[in-house]
Amino acid sequence: MAGMKRSGKSSPGRAPALFRIIYVLFFLLPLFYLLVRSFAGVWSFPSLLPDSWSVRAWRYFGEYSAEIFSALGSSVLYSFTAALLSLAIALFPARVLARRKFRGRIIVESLMLAPLVIPALVFTLGIYPYLLRSGTADSFAAVAGVLAIINYPYMLRSLTSGFESYGPGLDTAARMLGAGMLRRLRDIHLPQLLPAILAGATVVFLASFTEYFVVFLVGGGRVPSFAGYLLPLLRSSEWSISSLMTLMFLAIPLALYAVLSTLIDGYYRKRGISRDR
Repeated sequence: MAGMKRSGKSSPGRAPALFRIIYVLFFLLPLFYLLVRSFAGVWSFPSLLPDSWSVRAWRYFGEYSAEIFSALGSSVLYSFTAALLSLAIALFPARVLARRKFRGRIIVESLMLAPLVIPALVFTLGIYPYLLRSGTADSFAAVAGVLAIINYPYMLRSLTSGFESYGPGLDTAARMLGAGMLRRLRDIHLPQLLPAILAGATVVFLASFTEYFVVFLVGGGRVPSFAGYLLPLLRSSEWSISSLMTLMFLAIPLALYAVLSTLIDGYYRKRGISRDR
């Protein structure tokens, strides 16, 4: 019996240890490899460490930093714009889907989620002739708009869940007490929907940031993208340079997570709301 008790007590500690092992193997180890590879000169098989070291990749980064940051800034900007547009597109439909029950609701929701099952390239090829006729092709606005349409179902699902997490009673009570629409939006809906908005916006941002073919096709090569800058390097023999650029590519989601976590904590702390409620 005592042995069985000791065994039962030790089992909870195994989960964190297993999680740490998985974390190291699947996250830290690849990052460490990319960092070492960015300093590698010659690395022949089956050596565990490079045969020689070089800062050629970092010199390349210094020499072409303006071009690199231009592509990076453009990608961040159109991805952020696509996230905002997807919020504008999905906000009202999400409220209707969450609060109203009507005949054909499942059909309507399925049609609105159709971009998830239609390949992005197929949709882009279909809409591109209309962009050409309207004169908006090969522009930043077209890239951001198409990315928003392709990825807005992520925002729609997130906002629908957000609206379903709290009932309409708070809004009704505030309206009866004389609160205007903007006041209700600021004091009721925004605090309740903020986690859903940020979750949806994060997915839309990352999906847009990592997109290559849609940006290249709609932007006509005139809208720089970091994915478009990175892909030729990955197909070349410049392993050290491509490793460094991949590290930069991975730094954006990590930075996004850190910024969003700080903003959410600050927002809730300022309003006296606990995130653990």
